[in-house]
Amino acid sequence: MADKSDGSEEATLTTAGLHRQIVAIFSETFQIEPGLVLEDFKRGENGAWDSINHLRLIAELEEIFHIALSDEEVTRIASLRDVEMLLAQRGVQ
Repeated sequence: MADKSDGSEEATLTTAGLHRQIVAIFSETFQIEPGLVLEDFKRGENGAWDSINHLRLIAELEEIFHIALSDEEVTRIASLRDVEMLLAQRGVQ
């Protein structure tokens, strides 16, 4: 299996509809306009992404996509791109 450490291949697997859905989740969770949720939206670079909102994001992702994230996956999520890659790895379309 090829090394996908940059994540570019997995991120391209995200459909436009799924991307819009993820952006909507981020917008709702962090109370920001959808247009401000960019591909490189990252934890630590936005004051709204605090520990409480991180847990809210995880809960929303689990509920909407009917998945259970492991502790390791929860701590690994630090950007919109991370969410897209994780969902692609899980086969969410």
